[in-house]
Amino acid sequence: MAPERRDADPAGIERRVIALPDDLRAEARAEGEPARRIIGHAAAFDRWTTLYEGDSLVWREVVRPGAFRRAIAERQDVRALFNHDSNYVLGRTASGTLQLSEDAVGLLSDTDPPDTQTIRDLVLAPIARRDITQMSFAFTVRRGPEVTTTRDGVTVLENGGERITRRFDGPRMYEDRELLDVDLFDVSPVTYPAYENTDVALRERGALRDAEIRERVLADRNVRKSSRQRLMHMGLRLADARGRGGCR
Repeated sequence: MAPERRDADPAGIERRVIALPDDLRAEARAEGEPARRIIGHAAAFDRWTTLYEGDSLVWREVVRPGAFRRAIAERQDVRALFNHDSNYVLGRTASGTLQLSEDAVGLLSDTDPPDTQTIRDLVLAPIARRDITQMSFAFTVRRGPEVTTTRDGVTVLENGGERITRRFDGPRMYEDRELLDVDLFDVSPVTYPAYENTDVALRERGALRDAEIRERVLADRNVRKSSRQRLMHMGLRLADARGRGGCR
C-alpha cells in the first residue's frame, strides 16, 4: 500500500534524467513481431551528477543502491509516462503493465504499453530507431528524524531518505546529496536529457543557495575581521596602559 506522503503537493516532486548508452530499448514479444515492450533503467546507482556549480557552491547528487527497495516492496502505484506527460500513460504498476526492480545498475523498468497507433508512432518507433535513448524518474525523498554531525569541518545531515555532506574547500562549499530512500511517482522515456522547467528550477535553487552561502562567508569574514580589529585595538590600549604603569 502506498504511503500517505505520496499525496503530497506535486510541486515537491523532483525529476532526474539519465543517459545510459544502449540501455533503453523497445522489444517484441516474439521474433518477427513489432516492438511492444519498453525496457530500460530509469535511474543509475553510484553515478555522481553535478546539479549546480557556482562561485560559492558546488551541488552534486547520487542515487545509492537500495533507494527504491522500499517503494518496490510497498507496491507503490507508479506510472510509466512519456516525457512525464500524464496524457501519455504507457503503463502502471497497479495494473501490472509496469514492472519495477533494482539490479546492479539501478532502477530497471519493464513496460507493456497500450497497443495503439499513437503510442507506436510517438514512443515505440523513436526508441527502436534510437532517436530516444534516455529515461527519467520522478520522486520525493522519504523523510525521517534529522541527525547532524560535524567533524573536521565536515557536516553530515541524515534525514531518513537522504544524506547531505557539506564541506568547504577555499571559498566554495561542496554539498553532496545521496538519495537513500525515495517514494516513486513515475518513470518516463524522455526526448531530451533535461526538461527546461526542471533544469531552470535546479539552477535557480542552486543560485539562491550560492548567494546565501556567499553572504554567510562574507559575513563570517567581516566578523573575523572586526574581531581582529577589536583585539588589535585592545592590544594597543593594553600596551599604552602598561607604558603608563596603569596595568599589571
